[in-house]
Amino acid sequence: MDVLVVASHAPDLEGFGPALGNHLSGEIRGLRVTCKPVGIGLAGVSGSLAARLADIRPRAVVLVGTCASYPGRGLTVGQVVVAQRLVVADAAVLKGWAAFPDPMTGQVDTHRVMTSALASTGTRTATVASTLAVTLDPMLAQAFAAQLGSDAEHQEAFGVALACAPSQVPLAVVLGVSHEVGPNARETWRVSHRQAALAASSLVVAWLQGGGAGIPHGAMG
Repeated sequence: MDVLVVASHAPDLEGFGPALGNHLSGEIRGLRVTCKPVGIGLAGVSGSLAARLADIRPRAVVLVGTCASYPGRGLTVGQVVVAQRLVVADAAVLKGWAAFPDPMTGQVDTHRVMTSALASTGTRTATVASTLAVTLDPMLAQAFAAQLGSDAEHQEAFGVALACAPSQVPLAVVLGVSHEVGPNARETWRVSHRQAALAASSLVVAWLQGGGAGIPHGAMG
């Protein structure tokens, strides 16, 4: 397999149907592509994806889906971002009530060449935070943005990166902004989620149809 496209749940992969068919697996411009959901939540996604990586052995992984923007970061609903850095965020650590153990990795960069290729049409790059729970308070979101430099939140992104890291599988992350963290978040998400996911998928499909620039040669080790 050349490219494994993953999302937290199946509806986020709907946009690949026209290019890959109902089974969401096939060829695009000579690239063998398959799409799989890997689960919801930071805690469980790493194990699920690690098993798929061992079975499929892709040359690259692309995470698609939707994200919540943090206030004041200049993102709008419907916009697509390509993550260049992923960070893990925790309110207790932010407040000094807890600390991550020293050996723990707190940030991961996505694959530089694939990220640049995906963003080459003018799509904004961003830092995306992953939290164990969905952030509801805009003040907390502002604190994450200020202290971590994060622009948006996606629960599973960091877990996907951790699954890819041991085998050094190149990772790109493309997300549609479905809402902003705040009091109207749930209502906005319900209205905008589908279109935001389709926008992210459209960017990835166009990239694949153009040959998937930046995908490294050779299989997963």
